[in-house]
Amino acid sequence: MKVTAIQVAIAEILKPQLGVTEQVLAVHRLTKSDGEFVPLDVHENSEVGRYFIYFGIEDEPYYFVIVVEQAQESFTCSASYIEAAVRVYLCITSLTLDPEMISHRIGLTPTRSQRTGDLRRSKNSHLKIKEHRWYLEPQKDLPRSLEYKLAYLLDHLEPMQSRIAQLQDECKICICICYKGYLSWMGGWHLDQKSIRRIAALNTEVDLDLYACGENELPM
Repeated sequence: MKVTAIQVAIAEILKPQLGVTEQVLAVHRLTKSDGEFVPLDVHENSEVGRYFIYFGIEDEPYYFVIVVEQAQESFTCSASYIEAAVRVYLCITSLTLDPEMISHRIGLTPTRSQRTGDLRRSKNSHLKIKEHRWYLEPQKDLPRSLEYKLAYLLDHLEPMQSRIAQLQDECKICICICYKGYLSWMGGWHLDQKSIRRIAALNTEVDLDLYACGENELPM
């Protein structure tokens, strides 16, 4: 079924039937692999009978998404849109606790970490990190919405909520969100009550960086 949905999405790219697809492809080129359009990801579990098929856009961080609906044996493209590239991760910094101790205290292994004195991870930088840094980003390279990635991270952290919150006196705890959208299609985002309660239970701050990318407006 998923293979058929992908074929229908690619057919929409090759011969657009949706006005939004025409508008997007008028100013953007989608990435290819060996000369073929290949989706970066297919999200098929959020809504019954709907496939959200993600394609990369050349020289841009955001994604082009085609929605394919299945009704019995029939597949049709019902919508297309641009979705922002989103990173959502937990960052714990400390002057006294190194990454190994933070991992031991909360019972989780970071996806990456840095120690005091390490060089900053930027080109030609000779500045050194002034504190220990511990990062958890379980979906770094996966295209998904801000709300989806935040819920996934909070699900991952929920069993350790109290242990993370107890680090507050020795660490700075922050959920970091980086949102890179298309300047002509900057969407909003929504936090439900469950997410707000779980963020509060972690005793964490939230840092949101917004970037409006791209140079061309969609043609009308």
